[in-house]
Amino acid sequence: MSKDRAYQIPPTKKQETMVKRNKTKFKIDSHFLLSFVNYYILIFLINKVVSSLRRGKFKYIIFSFNFFILE
Repeated sequence: MSKDRAYQIPPTKKQETMVKRNKTKFKIDSHFLLSFVNYYILIFLINKVVSSLRRGKFKYIIFSFNFFILE
């Protein structure tokens, strides 16, 4: 075994920045997706509350508020 194979070339500045960029990009994307999902859940709950108010059913309201607190 030669020493060359065991020795790894340290990454250059450019490669390091590329890795950092990729990591941050992924973080932003996942965060954006999560917020998007939460936004849609909120709209769905608001619709439920409005419809239950129109019908005069309060079971849905209590359930939706409990769900919102759990979020």
